Amino acid sequence: MYGFLYYFLGKKNIDLKLSKFILILFYAIGIIISFALIFGIDEVELISAYLLTSIFIGLLFKLKR
Repeated sequence: MYGFLYYFLGKKNIDLKLSKFILILFYAIGIIISFALIFGIDEVELISAYLLTSIFIGLLFKLKR
């Protein structure tokens, strides 16, 4: 799904900053859903730690067309 979304955003010539925001939002929602299904919604500390780390790393990497 992530690869398809990246490909789709590239084909539509959407600005790189907006593309990066959409991709980060997409995987952040995926992390929340996955962790909630696997560990339950009670593991807020685990979900938030993984989510914040992923967002931080996502902001560091650059997108290329």
